Amino acid sequence: MRISFRLALVAVFGMIAIPGNASAQAACSSTVAPSCEVYTDCIEAKCNCNATSYAYVEKFGAKYCKRFLANTGFSANGREWRDKTLLCLSDAVSRAFVSTSSSTCDCKGIQAAAIKSHTPCYVSSPSFCKLPSDDIRVIAKIVDSGDIVALGLDGTIETALTLFTCMTSEGVAQGTDIALTFLDEKGNIFAGEVALKSAELADSAGLTDVAAAFREIAKRYGNNPG
Repeated sequence: MRISFRLALVAVFGMIAIPGNASAQAACSSTVAPSCEVYTDCIEAKCNCNATSYAYVEKFGAKYCKRFLANTGFSANGREWRDKTLLCLSDAVSRAFVSTSSSTCDCKGIQAAAIKSHTPCYVSSPSFCKLPSDDIRVIAKIVDSGDIVALGLDGTIETALTLFTCMTSEGVAQGTDIALTFLDEKGNIFAGEVALKSAELADSAGLTDVAAAFREIAKRYGNNPG
């Protein structure tokens, strides 16, 4: 099944800011410094999404917020990117909580919105695509491929979307380096699937050179598109 071109457009124009909403920030106590409390003390405490099939808040959002904050391997540029991105992700999930939940929590809606916020948050300035290779490796090592897969196809597509965005914004040569730097730290099966999803995004956008580059990357991980 071909991935919707709408997702590609989200990636290309993902640098747009998420619109302001003071009520969402107040409801989940958003702060000016990165904090994981929005996941644990606000949304999970009120919704108990961990008891459902849509456990992003606790098993992914909170887990990786804590991992990223605890990691000491980032450069100064990497720390700037990390702090900006964690704030963006926590703000996005708090907005999803406010917009999808009324008398009962919509854990499915919260998870879907949170996953879709990853590429815009990753590539907004300072962008993941501009990070030094060492920082990209740190990020790849922090996030377990199995946890992305556990989010369903959306998790794999969102990873592909980020790498697709980097190749379209930085050019094929640099984008290939970014993708390989990240995917070399992941398992071959996951890396190959992500590369092929990125190729599908490029096909949908009519970017034949980008699609070809991602298919070559997929071959590196034993996933031959034929």
